Order: sequence, then C-alpha cells, then structure tokens
Amino acid sequence: MGKKIDSKIEGFFDKLFAKSKYKQAPIQHHIPVEYIKDSILKLKNEDEYRIIINIDAVNFFIKTTEEKNAIINQFGVFLDNAKVSMQLVSQSKTLNMKQTLSDLRDKFNKCDNPHTKEYIAIYGNLLNNLAEDSNVLTKDFYLVLKYSAKENESFLGVAKNFGYIANRVVKSIQGCGVRARVLNENEIYQLLYLFYNKDKSKFQSVSELNLHDYMSPALMLKKNEPNDYNFDFMNKNKPGGQINYQNQDNLIKPATDELDLGIVTLEDILSADDMEIHKDHLVINSRYVRTIFVSGILKEECFPEWLSDIYTYPANIDISLHITPILKKVALDQLTKQFNYQMANLQEQYNKGRTLDEREKNDAGELDELRKMISSNQDMYQLSFYLSISANSLEELNELTMNIEALFGNKQILTRRASLNQLSAFNSVLPVGKDDIKYFRNIPTEALSTFFPFTNSELSCTNGKP
Repeated sequence: MGKKIDSKIEGFFDKLFAKSKYKQAPIQHHIPVEYIKDSILKLKNEDEYRIIINIDAVNFFIKTTEEKNAIINQFGVFLDNAKVSMQLVSQSKTLNMKQTLSDLRDKFNKCDNPHTKEYIAIYGNLLNNLAEDSNVLTKDFYLVLKYSAKENESFLGVAKNFGYIANRVVKSIQGCGVRARVLNENEIYQLLYLFYNKDKSKFQSVSELNLHDYMSPALMLKKNEPNDYNFDFMNKNKPGGQINYQNQDNLIKPATDELDLGIVTLEDILSADDMEIHKDHLVINSRYVRTIFVSGILKEECFPEWLSDIYTYPANIDISLHITPILKKVALDQLTKQFNYQMANLQEQYNKGRTLDEREKNDAGELDELRKMISSNQDMYQLSFYLSISANSLEELNELTMNIEALFGNKQILTRRASLNQLSAFNSVLPVGKDDIKYFRNIPTEALSTFFPFTNSELSCTNGKP
C-alpha cells in the first residue's frame, strides 16, 4: 500500500514539474514588469517603482589593505546615509568575441603601418584562440533602488521624488571609489533581456533599438518623405487637432481587441522562447538554471573581502542581495525585549541554584553588545542573498551547484536550493527589486559592509586613463 502511495506522489511531481511547461499561463505572464518610462520601472499589480544604477566595479586584488578597509568603511557609511531599500546585483554574461574580431580585422585592413599590423595580427590570434577554447565571461554590477508610491501619487510625483533619491544615492556611492550612472530606458530593456535570453542576446541585442517602434500599433512601410500630418492636443484649430479627445491615450489606444492582438508588448520583447519549471531548476531557452539562497551565516566569519572568490567565481552565475533598513527605534525595542527575556531566564536559573547555561549567557551578551552598537552609531538591516547558476546541461548545473555550495560551506555559510519554488527564486535575482522568497537575516552595518559586491578581477580604464 505504501509503495502505491509513493508511486502516486512521484507521478504527481513528475507531471507537475519534470516535464511540464506552464501552458495555462504564457511565459510573458511571468515577467514582473508593467512598463518602463523615463528610466523608471514599474512592477505589475503594485504601486512599486524602481531605478537601476550601473556600477563600475573596483579591482580588490590590486588594492592595499588600507585601501580595502577604506572602501568597506565608506560602503558602510553609504548604507547608513542612503536609508532606502535596495538590491545589489552582479550579472555574468558571455562576451561576443565575433564582433571584436571583426573590428580588429577591419583595423588590420585599414592599417598602413606594417609594425602595427603585426601587433594587431598577434592580438587577433590571441583572442581567436581564447574564444575557441572557452567562453569569455564578463560581469556587470547594478544597484536597484526601491520606491513605494504614496496613495494617489501621480507618475510625475514619483519621478520627482524618486529622481531626487536616485541622484543622492549616485553621489553617495561614488564615495566608495566606483563610477555610477542611472540606466536609460533602452539599457533597462537590454539588461532584462539578458536575464531571459543569455545565449540569444549575443547576436540579438535590443540596446540600440527604438523599442517604441516595435510596440507601435502596426508595421509601416518606411517612407523617404516627411509626414504631412500632425496631431496637436493643445491647439484644436490646427489640422489633426480638431477631433475632441479627452486625453492623449485615446489617440494611440487600439480600437478593437483584434488590433490589440497584433501589438508587440514589453513582455513579448523580454520573454524567453521557452521555459520549463522543474522541482529544483528551470530550463530557459535550453539553458539549465538553478537558484540557491543563503539560509545561515556564522557571525564570526564576516571580514573584508571574505566573499570575493564567490563574487569572481569563473562561471555563469548571477548574484542578488536585497537590503532593507530597519528603523533604529524598532530594532532597539525588539533587542531590548529579547535581552530582558534572556536575563530573566538566567536570573530564574540562579535563584533556583542551577548552573547557568553558557549558551544563554553568550546569547544575552551578544544581544547587549548589538543593542549598544545600534544605539551608538550603527543601523540594523535585513539581508537576503540569492545566487542563480546557469549551465548548458543538467550534469554541468549539478557540478557547478556542488562546487559553489562547497565554497559557501568553507565560509561557514549555509545555503538551500529553492525546491518547488525556483521561479520565485529566479524572480528574486532579476534586477527589479522584487524579493519573492523573503528569507531574511538581521545584520548590522559593520557586518553588512563586508558584503561589498562591486569587486572584479578585471583591469579596465573606460576613459583611457588608469
């Protein structure tokens, strides 16, 4: 009887996860973004808005100990001054070496200096051999700011208030020695497109395209002559402005449901071609993806650069840290309540003549230390840590997962695979500031600053100067 029940349970999960694709809900419905406008992203079904800031990483490996400590301390100052919920994202992507080699070939053909041509040829052969032997990965870093709209707050109000916060954060994070800038609309499209289409993005880019043309009501024949019509919503005496529309949206709103079906939406552009949802992994466009999250951290293990080998691990992994500040008064009240409870238990043991529990004594001491720390100059935060691993096969994914879990284990960090919840975990890694798992760990500023993620082993000088 037991075997029959077990086989039924296994069959249920096989049907639900192993071979199923969410046919009842199209892939587009899993994208949590409603629209992107003026560098601001709005989430679906929520009054939640996001601004994404691109961060140029620093190379910790060439910094002195004093410089590393200065960056970590400044990052802690930034966190305490920002006082805003945020998400820190590290994204891995494969470089398109074909375009680089093609550019080198053009320079080689146009070059007249034989010595320079020789150097270009040597460099081109080096890159070609590197591209043939393995995929060349690069990492990009982002800071996602979260903003909850007030009741009845218009988009203009959101843009004004949120824009002020973003400008303040950009100036503050630059104090850590990194360059920062807000992504524009097309760059946000490209960023999200990369998460859903890692392989296809190498030869189908959306970053330099006018995506509003893609989402127009109909495909039009390109004309050389300028348009001779013009809609003016303010002056009804001009041609094209005599029709009485209540607002601009009526002009571009599809007239029928049939026309609506032929309009390309944001979800159509960003979504993957195919997605399979399994018990402990996803398959997105034939790539196997598994997301794990941190479930426990030993307090004594936090020190500068302690996670650098995970941040710079040579594999296709994306990392997400959700950081939410806790009001200092709330944190102090809760810590005081817990401290008093521990002290009452210890006092009761002492009055009864029992040996005091060393574990409870240590817990009470840590609570008192943390309470004094927060009351002086530190804040308290909630931290969620997610890591999404991508591979070409399930065997490769399992091997990468075990290697990364071993790295965490060596640092006394416990991790879990988001079994039966992989889609929510994957959405928690997306740079949209949405934490669907909500597995938090309380952490003060001093310890949180050691999680500084904007570190890379690459040497890059985008302005031509070291």
